Amino acid sequence: MRSWPFSLEPPTNPRANLVDLPRYVGPSTAGAALVAALIAFTGPVVLVLQAGTNAQLSPDQINSWIFAVAVGGGMASVVLSLLYRQPLCNAWSIAGAALLVGTLPRFSLAEAVGAYLVSGLLILLLAISGLFGAAMERVPQEIVMGMLAGVLLRFAIGIFTPIV
Repeated sequence: MRSWPFSLEPPTNPRANLVDLPRYVGPSTAGAALVAALIAFTGPVVLVLQAGTNAQLSPDQINSWIFAVAVGGGMASVVLSLLYRQPLCNAWSIAGAALLVGTLPRFSLAEAVGAYLVSGLLILLLAISGLFGAAMERVPQEIVMGMLAGVLLRFAIGIFTPIV
């Protein structure tokens, strides 16, 4: 009988990681983290605002959405980074946010939230099983970047539409 080839990587000692943290956080690492967080946060927020506006969500609903993703992703990032002793960012996908701009208006808020939760659970299961990593090893990086460019091309071209 074959054993399951995929498994969850065991975390390192979180208590020791927390004790060691101040040694590794200096001005340069904090500055790099701040810049990375700002870049990772501002792009998708613009797309989420546009998606929410297109779907005629109220400002309160859009703000709650952004708050939930920001706080949830931030908490998951801190916990996983302490567990695995490396920076692990958990946030929204720019490509996913871009797809929502056109697709969110077709669904009710309840349907969208349900799809969001189910897709998140599926992504978690794929990550835990190791299947996602195995699949990504087989897909060339150029293909992944080309797909992302295809999703974002419409927004880049849209910048110039008011000029023409």
